[in-house]
Amino acid sequence: MTKRALNIYCCWIVCLAVAMARPATAADWPQLLGPTRNGVAQETLPNSLGALKPRWTHDLGAGFAGPVVSNGSVIVFHRENDQVLVECLEVNTGEQKWVYRDKTRYEGGYNSDNGPRSAPVISGNHVFAFGPDADLHCLDLKTGKRVWKRQLGKDYRAPDGYFGAGSTPLVVEDLVYVCLGGRMGAGAICLNAITGETVWKSTDDRISYSSPVMGNVGGKSQLLFLTRQRLVSLAPASGEEVWALSFGLPGLTVTGCTPLICDDQVFLTASYNIGAAMIGLKLGKPTKLWGDDQTLSSQYTNVVFSQGFLYGTHGREDAALAEFRCVDAKNGDIKWRQQNFGVAHAVLAGDKILLQRVKQGEIVLLAKTPNEFNQLDSVRISSDSLRAPPALANGVIFTRTHDEANRGKLLCLPLPK
Repeated sequence: MTKRALNIYCCWIVCLAVAMARPATAADWPQLLGPTRNGVAQETLPNSLGALKPRWTHDLGAGFAGPVVSNGSVIVFHRENDQVLVECLEVNTGEQKWVYRDKTRYEGGYNSDNGPRSAPVISGNHVFAFGPDADLHCLDLKTGKRVWKRQLGKDYRAPDGYFGAGSTPLVVEDLVYVCLGGRMGAGAICLNAITGETVWKSTDDRISYSSPVMGNVGGKSQLLFLTRQRLVSLAPASGEEVWALSFGLPGLTVTGCTPLICDDQVFLTASYNIGAAMIGLKLGKPTKLWGDDQTLSSQYTNVVFSQGFLYGTHGREDAALAEFRCVDAKNGDIKWRQQNFGVAHAVLAGDKILLQRVKQGEIVLLAKTPNEFNQLDSVRISSDSLRAPPALANGVIFTRTHDEANRGKLLCLPLPK
């Protein structure tokens, strides 16, 4: 490992330790799937949801990008006609602090919603937003002024894929990692977070809707990209390919779920006959420990991991009603299943799991146990769908709705004390 790679890894571990040590009253949600990009919130959830009425709402345009929260600000990314908008709202009142607008070229795809799908990222004093045309915007968190912009899709001839660009960048220290799917060896790319300059590009892998993660697998630091048909580990400082494993299928398929690091291993999941797999490293080489398409195959909603068990959706939104399941991470045994539950985003907090049922517009509170599906409470919060992943920060759920006109609202939902 190079000195720079070691420094980046050490910084990641320190940040992880700080996030894990923060009290629940100070917990933020600065990126996709929370501070450690695994769906875990540093919160203590109540035993019931109460009425779960909005403290405030905010009108939005198109898109499925989830909100993020940090230092008293909520950042939301959406689209109005031919413009993408990044808005910064005051966390307690919903008052707009600033709005950034920029032209977008993306049109079309397999879905009528042409808005952004990538969650913004708050890192230090900056906000990073990756648009559907693969433009990456870096903004000042306080003012919303543009620091820099890169037209990565144009620069590296990245195809639109089925829905435009949809992977959320990973920001670690002063580097931004993007799953781009570009030509000219730019399947994955790394930029300087301060200047926007390209640091390295790597692989010829095609576009994916999965987002990169960094963590410890096999006793070593791993920067992981789940591309269209491979899981790839790259050296953080240079982009050099360390190892790769086939995962995915050609044709009309999508890899939409972010790799989940589970106690020195990594869990992968996808629909479209791809299935799930638990990956370990033996003598530095990746090995599939177990996997099939019958256990825990999620189309795009995340899976969470705790104390040796996986909790998540098995099935697709556009097919028969999916199941919510608990699976033994050691061997793939199904511990329990809740039939006809539908696809759901999951947030793990202590001894409970908060679920957001996409089509039902419902929030569900679940006891975290491998013994049974134990629903503690549920509240329907919208007649519209809830496809964008939620944020849970400082005892408040932030989520966005999506209606048939491809518009929605951002909801601020305080949990009972």
